[in-house]
Amino acid sequence: MKKIFSILLVIIFFLGILPTNVLADNANIFTNKAMLTVKAVPNFTSLRIYQRVGVTTTATGGTAPYMNANYVIKDGKIIYRGWYGTSNIFYYVPKTIGTYKITSFVRDVTGAIKYVTTVPIKVTDYTATQPLYVSTATNAAELSAGQNLIVRAVAYGGAGGYNYAFYVRREGTIIYKGNYSTNNIFSYILTDAGSYDVLCFVKDRLGEIVCRSTRQVSAIVAPNPKYRALIIGQHNYWDHTLAGTDVDANNMNTMLITKPSYGTMAKLTKKLDLTGRGILSTIPVAFAGADSSSVSVFYYSGHGSDNGYIFGVDNNYPGSGAVSSTELAN
Repeated sequence: MKKIFSILLVIIFFLGILPTNVLADNANIFTNKAMLTVKAVPNFTSLRIYQRVGVTTTATGGTAPYMNANYVIKDGKIIYRGWYGTSNIFYYVPKTIGTYKITSFVRDVTGAIKYVTTVPIKVTDYTATQPLYVSTATNAAELSAGQNLIVRAVAYGGAGGYNYAFYVRREGTIIYKGNYSTNNIFSYILTDAGSYDVLCFVKDRLGEIVCRSTRQVSAIVAPNPKYRALIIGQHNYWDHTLAGTDVDANNMNTMLITKPSYGTMAKLTKKLDLTGRGILSTIPVAFAGADSSSVSVFYYSGHGSDNGYIFGVDNNYPGSGAVSSTELAN
């Protein structure tokens, strides 16, 4: 019994002198908690000045959510220190040539911090880039007079820091000149029919200018629509008189003749007291000749139902006097 007691005292003694951090490490082993690790990948490892580089940082382990901060190192010296934030994507625009690295820090909710530095990013002068170029696109090749012609220009190469200007030509003659700005999208109302194109100028930060024309865009004058109207007033139903509907029909007919709300009527038809089948047979006659540029107005004053029927003067629903919305549409 004394031997067992002595052994217990020895075990307690050695446990007592173990460092607390060793005990903490053992706790991590028992909880199987993964250590915080960080990976940072730039989208470019070689670029020119004034071209934006982006670095995406990925964190695993630790305790989410994570906070991210970034330092920019140029030729071995820190030139930028960022604050912690929630975004794991960091952008930077180098303005001088050299070798850059981005150090990405990640902090989890427990306060644990890990960091990693990207591979070197070589930044060269504008002279090593492609020549200045601009591409153009329009919203359509044909528009109606009064619609907006929209142009989008995109610049490449050169020294960056692009500004854009737009000139509008109609039948080869310049009718509008715009000033330079950073806006690469341009909108212009085509007031007259004709053939248009837009000259798109781009100027980089060193003053180099290139120009490119859009495709030809035709502005057409749409034909004036043809208006037709069918006016129906249901006054004398089979078992009663509905007051006021004949007045409605007569007033609408007079207004469309004297002060048309839409435009001059190509054809105007007024009918009173039609049967249900009579309503349907009158529609194709009243709107005969209508095409894609026509506007057909159907005006009805009379009895109807809350489930979409209108009624002829011959009888109520159900029956041949009831006309459904589907029949009217057809």
